[in-house]
Amino acid sequence: MSNNENEKLENKKFENAINFLLFSYFKITLDDNANDILDKVIIKAYKDATQQGAFNKYLTDNIKAQIASKSNEKGENILKNRFNKFDNLKNISTQKDFNTWHEKTCKEIVGSYNVINESLNNDEGFTFGNAQKWVNMTIKYIYLLNTVFSNIKGEENNFSKTYGNIIDGISSYIHIPIDNYIIEAVWDMDKIPLPVPEIKEKLPKKGNGKGKYNSEKYKSWSKMDYKEYKNNYMEFQNKLKANIESQTPIEWENQRWIEIAKRRANKESKSKQN
Repeated sequence: MSNNENEKLENKKFENAINFLLFSYFKITLDDNANDILDKVIIKAYKDATQQGAFNKYLTDNIKAQIASKSNEKGENILKNRFNKFDNLKNISTQKDFNTWHEKTCKEIVGSYNVINESLNNDEGFTFGNAQKWVNMTIKYIYLLNTVFSNIKGEENNFSKTYGNIIDGISSYIHIPIDNYIIEAVWDMDKIPLPVPEIKEKLPKKGNGKGKYNSEKYKSWSKMDYKEYKNNYMEFQNKLKANIESQTPIEWENQRWIEIAKRRANKESKSKQN
């Protein structure tokens, strides 16, 4: 077998491996068209935004579940439309521009859940906490997939030209998805405020610090309302970026998220051994 044939074989093996991983996680492959990939990314990001007791745990009633399903469809369509109207994103040239786009997108998504939210308590419905994570995880996945597709299929691949390159162009403005992993990652960073309100009754009574990390010391990110989105969340995003200027927000978030995930996995493993 010639060197050229060997190289082709190795490239094919590599693509097969990547396709397996992509399909396992997103239900996509390298040969799928850009619009289908966006659909699957939005669905995966929704699951990230609503799993582990965030919103979905309250939908035990069949009627509520049916209503929520319609709301999910509306939310998906809003996200698709907001990403497909990329003239809005292409024209973003400042952090303020992106923040405006982000807030409008989150407002529209939360609004699509009005019917289901009215049947639940205020903090049990689909919140701005859910919306920010849905939007931010969608953007994060597009950003990461653009790196994969560009390196394997070349910079002129359909997905990168349609979505990836635009997100890459505004990478310094995009927001970090908020969840417990990221809150734990910034817990001891004095210059960075938490993206959600602290619960003062749970904090140490002596001193000014927050003490050891504990998720009971702050309001759940999935219960974030609009006021907290405008104040705590936005202040967190802006101050964090001011302190990580050497990295894009997603690069910083990727590293921190993995660090916390490993730490928790090791802690759980040791706990089981004991």
